[in-house]
Formats: sequence, C-alpha cells, structure tokens
Amino acid sequence: MYVTSDLTELKMSPKGALFQAVDLWIDKDGRQHGSSQMNIVTQDIIFVPLNQIKDWNKDGKLSKTDGEELVEVTIQYYTNVPTVKTNPDTRDKYESGLLGNILFSYGLLRVAPTEKRLYNYLMRCSWNRDNADSKKNKLFFEVQADKKLLKEHDARKRKMVAMDLAETLELDELRKYGSSLGLSEDILNNEDLLRASMSARAEGDPEQFIKDSMSPELTMRAAINEAIQLQTLEMIPSTGEINRVTPAGRVLIIRSPKGKNQTDWFVDYLQNDNRGTLALIQQDVSNAVAKRNGEEEEAEIKSGRGNPNFGKKK
Repeated sequence: MYVTSDLTELKMSPKGALFQAVDLWIDKDGRQHGSSQMNIVTQDIIFVPLNQIKDWNKDGKLSKTDGEELVEVTIQYYTNVPTVKTNPDTRDKYESGLLGNILFSYGLLRVAPTEKRLYNYLMRCSWNRDNADSKKNKLFFEVQADKKLLKEHDARKRKMVAMDLAETLELDELRKYGSSLGLSEDILNNEDLLRASMSARAEGDPEQFIKDSMSPELTMRAAINEAIQLQTLEMIPSTGEINRVTPAGRVLIIRSPKGKNQTDWFVDYLQNDNRGTLALIQQDVSNAVAKRNGEEEEAEIKSGRGNPNFGKKK
C-alpha cells in the first residue's frame, strides 16, 4: 500500500495558494455568506495513476500504459515530516507523525509557499472539487489567485475579525474602548447600542479598530474621557492647562504646547509620567462615581422609591 510520502510533489505558486469553500459567495457590498468555519478531515484514501508514485518505473520495465493504472494511496496531512513504518502483520507501509488541523476561516484558507505538505494534501484529497474521480462531497476548490485577489481576501478577513471582536470583546473592555473614543454615557451604558456602534466602526476601518483595541493607550484615553465627562478633569485649549478638579479646587497637572491636540499630547505625557498622574485621575473618577451613586441612592430613599413597601397599599 502506498502512503503520502510515496507521491511525487505537486508544484505550488511561489506566492502561495488560496482555497475557497464551495458554499462561500460574496455579495456586491463585499459581505461573505456561507460557512464561517469548516474543518477538513486530515486522512483520506485516494486512487492515482501509478506514474504519480516516485520512482514508479525506476528499472524502465513498465510501459506508459502501466503508468496509467490506478493505485490506492492513503494520504494524511502532518504538520511535521512523518516517520514511515511497516506494519509487522500485513507488511503494509504507514506513516506516523503529528496530524494537522485544517480549518477554513470565513470560507477561505490561505496556504503559504512554505506549507507544501498542506498544499499537496488539499490538492489531492477527495473533498477538493477539482478531483472529479471521487463521489465524496465537494467542499472546496483552489482559487487561481493573483496578488489583487489575495489582498482582497486579507482585507475581507480583517474586516470579519474586527467585527467579531466588536461582538465578543468583554463588556468592560468595550466600554473602555468606547469611552476612549468619547462616546456618550447613554451609549456606553446600553450594551446593544455600544456593540452596534463599535461594530459599525470595526466595519468602516477594521485595521484601526483592531490596532486601537489592543493599544496600551486605551486605558489612558478611557480614563481621560470619563474624567472629563464626570468633570473631575478639565482641558483648556486657550491656555493649554490640564487640571484635576477636586473638592478642594483645581490642581494644575501640566500645560500642553500650543497647536497640539491636548488629548493626544496628554496621552503621550502619561505614558512617560512617573508621578502617578494616571492613578490620581482614575481615583478621582472612582470617587466621583461613588459620590454620584450615593446621591442617587439618597434621592431614591427620600422619594420613597428605596423603600421595598413603596407604592403598596396599607
């Protein structure tokens, strides 16, 4: 019995290859439809002409017709170079190694030029639409890719990743992100509105969305915007002053240079600050939130809404 390593190697483009799920289609707006994820089994039995086996006619005794005879090959996809062994009972060859995992994400799979074993498996296995000799379900095919197509694929994938991030990011992290962008409290406190807003932003500029969501500046921008909304921090463009607003009065932190965006400049300042300024701003915010919550609770108690028996008939 023949195994994967007996087969001659198929040539792949130096740019790599792109495979697409059969059920994937893209509408006029560039949106993808079909399976979001698809796994391909990593073992298959195929039949190939004998002339696709290495050294099939090494001694030159076989004819061209002999080379067209179909032989059975057990193919597997390994992430490493497999060890070829022999079954002591049947004397059949088999391969032993680390089986790979073949996942199509958003209906597409890009294969790098270095991934020759993966390319050869995908080109030969029965689930490839172009292998017409098999009756198995046809799940994917190779796209005759050019540079433009690969670039479009990458752009679509990044958009999907960004939109997924907007939907799955922890709510606290998403609120930080939204706050860093200056979104209103009405949006920040409504999860559906917040995710819809951030999803639209992710779709419009996926690269920037992913970059911003992973930026260490996120916490700083969120703290600055929240402090401004709670009026515990003020920025005065005309003088460049950036002040903490405390119960004891205003405390000057620093003055920003003229002609600079105060928020951007202040974020840069905080990244190099060793005086604990960010911690003070965050503490001011925490105190302001606690005070606001306490005032709201006190107002409810005074109005009677804080009483569990409020509104009940005696």
